[in-house]
Amino acid sequence: MGISQLQNFNGYLLIGLISGLVLFATFMLLIPAFTLLLTIVAQYTRDYRWHILGYSILLAFSRRNTRIYLQRGWAYLQQEDYLHALHDCNRAIMLSPQNGLAYNNRAAVYIKLKEYQKALKDSERFVELQPGIRQSFYNRALAHFYMQEYAAAIKDFDQTLLLDPEYANAYHNRGCAYIGLGNLQAAYQDFVESWLLDPDDISHSWMMEWCKLCLGKQDPEMAEHLEQRAAEDKATVLAMICCGVACWLRESFVEAEQLLEQAIVLASDSEDAHFWLGMTYATLGRDNDAAVAIQQAVRYGLLPGLLQPLQILKEKRPEFFQNYAVTLLQEQTRQDH
Repeated sequence: MGISQLQNFNGYLLIGLISGLVLFATFMLLIPAFTLLLTIVAQYTRDYRWHILGYSILLAFSRRNTRIYLQRGWAYLQQEDYLHALHDCNRAIMLSPQNGLAYNNRAAVYIKLKEYQKALKDSERFVELQPGIRQSFYNRALAHFYMQEYAAAIKDFDQTLLLDPEYANAYHNRGCAYIGLGNLQAAYQDFVESWLLDPDDISHSWMMEWCKLCLGKQDPEMAEHLEQRAAEDKATVLAMICCGVACWLRESFVEAEQLLEQAIVLASDSEDAHFWLGMTYATLGRDNDAAVAIQQAVRYGLLPGLLQPLQILKEKRPEFFQNYAVTLLQEQTRQDH
């Protein structure tokens, strides 16, 4: 090869190399833009699979990026893919053992997996690393709550609310912990506060109304309130339950039965649906079915304090109340003390 040919070859090689670098740089610049587009689509559609796809693409080029593992793990958590979420949290902790958020996210996954002791341990680690963040105390409170350590849960919910006085979910879950301790009045006040802070979340208003029934504060407008809140959130099982209980309050028992049975088809482990279906069966005189449904509610984790509406059956169905409800309520009283 002559000198001129060698120079031409080197020139072509240099041009090819520069072109390749330009294409690679352009491609690398397009990846974040593409990922951002997927994130926007995910937020608009509420489908976290788009998040997962975007973060997976990023991880193909950055396998040791803790932040991306955390974000993809959180997206898996929202998709209820808990094993993949746990894998990403483990990977993030391996890469950054002092990253408090990684322990917090893994605690949230462990709570969903019902591994509460592990959730408590991770939450305590997060509190050590980042004690000034509300979520550190909040997840520890949830772990205590599910372990039925209600006083400890309330203490951590109190700390959460000191850091963020407008955190509706902390009021809501502290209300549930108060029910666990048998303090229905304090629970009711917390559910009212959670509803005032976040009226769009039907769970707050639902628990507020249920707690009113537990306190014997049934009023003529309760059915209408439940229907109004259900109408604002038609697509959920909880909205169906609210409508079913509204029918029960209006003494449309057959319609209540249909709605609550449908809710159980959609969410077979809903303690709320099982309990109120049991109340409906009892009112219709189907005592055996009522007993089975209420036992299912207890088995799925119904807090004993929420059994108090059984008192309503003292007049409506005195035989069922004496033969079955009294024993349950006495057991609840013993647990509260």
